Amino acid sequence: MKIIPIETKELKLIVSKEIRYHELYELFETAYASNLRPPEWYESCIRVPLECE
Repeated sequence: MKIIPIETKELKLIVSKEIRYHELYELFETAYASNLRPPEWYESCIRVPLECE
């Protein structure tokens, strides 16, 4: 099982933009495979892509 931490702000964004499972799966899979350190990882792999959706 892969666990991706996500902040409440991003959860609200997912719900408000009605982002579908297949889109989230791709986003989370990319984030999981990232070699970036945690602060940069979250910003570039989770926060920014969700805001651009």
